Amino acid sequence: MSTQRIVFVASPDFCQKFGTPRSIDEIKDCPSVTQVSGEWGRTHQFNHHGATIHFDVPQHLTMNSARAVKNACLTGYGYSLLPDFMVDKDIREGRLVRLLPDLEPVEQPIYAFYAQRRHMPQKIRVFVDFLHEAFGS
Repeated sequence: MSTQRIVFVASPDFCQKFGTPRSIDEIKDCPSVTQVSGEWGRTHQFNHHGATIHFDVPQHLTMNSARAVKNACLTGYGYSLLPDFMVDKDIREGRLVRLLPDLEPVEQPIYAFYAQRRHMPQKIRVFVDFLHEAFGS
């Protein structure tokens, strides 16, 4: 198992059009693009000055693909909550900006699930071993 951090991001165009939110209350009024799968994606947790903040994500535009959410965010449609590993390069290169950086996201687990079989295909075993080596103990 490994973890991911979910961060608020938006495009520079979004910030010009809607302003740069400075608080949870301000961001709730902005259009959002979210990935929802079952209950995942509806609420996120952040640490702020020792307290845990639960953020109920407004459901303005909902998709079932993180890549589609990121693309909609890049076009300036709305802000998004996305895994940091997915947006780090875009932030470094100025295509996205991190919003509310003083909120520290609570890390979320990442799991690799596979069907338990007596005879697992070699390609699955190699991939799971790679994930284990790359991401966790």
